[in-house]
Amino acid sequence: MKPALVGLVALLAACGGLSQSAMAAPPPGNWQGILDADNRPSLPVRLVLDGKGAGQLQFGEPWNCSLALTFRGEQGGRAIFSLTPARSNPMCDRMYPGSAYLTSGNSGAFALEIAAGPERLKGTLQPLPRP
Repeated sequence: MKPALVGLVALLAACGGLSQSAMAAPPPGNWQGILDADNRPSLPVRLVLDGKGAGQLQFGEPWNCSLALTFRGEQGGRAIFSLTPARSNPMCDRMYPGSAYLTSGNSGAFALEIAAGPERLKGTLQPLPRP
């Protein structure tokens, strides 16, 4: 590696820019809730995390599609995931490339924000009971 690149990597790590190794992926589980967006009806969503850095967002009516999640790290107390279409349709396709941000809340809940281009969806997800 070139010395300048080594210095940049060290600087980013020291400043928290490369924090994936500092934070483990969020725990496995299932959560559900409602996402809100400006000028749109509320959207039911289910979040499934495997605890190893992968997961899925499953959207109900009217979208009926899903997005795969890949854990990228943590910044400012939020877990950051990249989004890719898993069960494609035009609604989910326009969310790629995009990011999902999870912030831990009370009683195992998560605040979820999805950002993709001009799209912004926000909501609170509650944990589902384990079988």
